[in-house]
Parts: sequence; C-alpha cells; structure tokens
Amino acid sequence: KMTEELKQHIFKNGLNLGLLLMGVKFLTYMSSFDVHSNMIVIFGSFLILWVLFPIYHTLNYRSSNDGFISFKDAFTCCTGILVIAGFLNLFFKILIFNFVDPDYALVFAESMIDIIEYLGHDDANKEFLISKVKNSDFGSVNLTKQYVSDIINYAILGFIVAFFLKDKTTNYTEE
Repeated sequence: KMTEELKQHIFKNGLNLGLLLMGVKFLTYMSSFDVHSNMIVIFGSFLILWVLFPIYHTLNYRSSNDGFISFKDAFTCCTGILVIAGFLNLFFKILIFNFVDPDYALVFAESMIDIIEYLGHDDANKEFLISKVKNSDFGSVNLTKQYVSDIINYAILGFIVAFFLKDKTTNYTEE
C-alpha cells in the first residue's frame, strides 16, 4: 500500500511539473514560430522536464527515506509524477487548441513538420509522418487518446528509473 508521504510527494511534484509544462507551453505559444521548431528548446525541455525532473524527485524521495526505496515505490513515484503532470499538460493543450486559439494547432503542426524534416527521415517515412501530422486532429478526444497512450511511455520511464534506483537489499517478497 502507498504511504501518505509518497502520495503527497507524487502529487506535489506532479503538480509542480505540470505547472512548469504549462508555463513552457504558454511561453512557446506567446513566442515566435522559430521557438516551436528550435531543436535546443524542444529536446532541452523534453530532457529536463520529462526525464530529469521525475528522476530527480524520485531520488529526492529515496533520500528522504534514509536512502532506501523499493522498486514498487520508485516506479510509483516516477510514473505518478509524470501521469499527474501529463494530465495538467493535456488540460492546457485542450484549452489552447480548442478554446483559446484553435488556429494555434496549425502553427503547432507546422513546427512538427519542421522537426520531422530536421531529423532527416528517409523520403517515404518523412512523407508518411508529414501526412500524419497534416491530418492530425487536435480535438479534446484525440488529445485525450494521446495522453492515454503517453501513460505507457511514462510507465516505461518509471520502470527504467525504478530498476536503477531500487534498493538492492530489499526482500521484495515481503511487500
């Protein structure tokens, strides 16, 4: 069973990450088109926010427990932070793409096409990805479907983090 301390840690840090993601999304929304397709901004924010932030706070939770964390708690902590942050990010994207500025979805799609072209996929793959982006629907149902599929990615990262951070001396059969 999850402790109250772990629940609070997950909620607080998931909320903080979600607010950071909303802030980044808002700043890119308010900025020029160049920021949307800037590889440093895209990969930097992805690495720092979606990868390092949950790892750091999972390590932080382990430190607050005398340096011990079970696989289950590490997985729950990392994945939980990402699920909460992803939900807030989903809410913000639905708000912007569907209510505040529906035309922004076109700008966002164009920046995704620039990224595909920058990454240098082969022509057949590039054309497939570009046509997929051009036919993307940024409606709330599709964004929610994307969030649900993103949960799998959050769980994969949570599994990897838990594998490396777990306490190797814990007898897991007692949990």
